[in-house]
Amino acid sequence: MQLIKKDQQKNIQGEMCGSLIEVLNQKDFPFGIVVSEDIRSTEAHYHKESKKCYWMLEGWVDLVIENVKTGEKTSTKLEDGDLITFEPFEKHQIINASEKNKLVTISSPAWHIDDVVADIN
Repeated sequence: MQLIKKDQQKNIQGEMCGSLIEVLNQKDFPFGIVVSEDIRSTEAHYHKESKKCYWMLEGWVDLVIENVKTGEKTSTKLEDGDLITFEPFEKHQIINASEKNKLVTISSPAWHIDDVVADIN
């Protein structure tokens, strides 16, 4: 058993990503959990190996998703209680969000910079 108290979680601040709290990372488990509050638009990006899940706890976000291998594009709104998953090579971007929101991101394996490919278009 491992109890992770709030003061043990890593607070990360991002300009467009709002307040980010890394709850679990790769050193702890084979997956990572990050809680985002008041997230805004994000840069389009995809992951080469990580599978990712967004679970909307409060508010809403508008997403654009593109499979970089097939070129298939989708837009969707994620609202309270909704969950969406991304496979590797599915580019995703938050383009709009409610003023107040809370989003949980779960990644497996946990997020690491070498797995992220930013949109260069």
